[in-house]
Amino acid sequence: MALDSVAFETYFAQFQETGFVSEEFVQNEWAFFKKCAAFWQNESLGEVPTCLDADKYFCAQDWDIQFWTTAPVRINPLGDNRMAATLYGGEFEERNFELKKRAINGY
Repeated sequence: MALDSVAFETYFAQFQETGFVSEEFVQNEWAFFKKCAAFWQNESLGEVPTCLDADKYFCAQDWDIQFWTTAPVRINPLGDNRMAATLYGGEFEERNFELKKRAINGY
C-alpha cells in the first residue's frame, strides 16, 4: 500500500471548500497518514493496514443517531478561537471534540 498524495489532496480540498474544516485540520490529517504510510511498507496486504482499523473520529462502527442529536453538551473555552465540547450519553458514553472558530466568507 502507498499513500496517493494527489488523491489525498483532492479529497481534502473538497472538504476545505465547504468551510467546515481548516487548513490546520488538513495538515494534521496529512501528517497522520504520512506516519501510517511508513508502517504500510512492512505490512502484509492480507492484514488490515495500520491506522485504518478503526473509526478515527467516532470510535464506533454502529452508533445511535439519537445520541448525536439529543445528548447533553458541555462546552469549555480554550482561548479566543477554540473550545472543547463533550457530548454525554450515559455513564460510559462520552465523545470529546476540539473545535476551532473560523471566519467563512467574512462572517
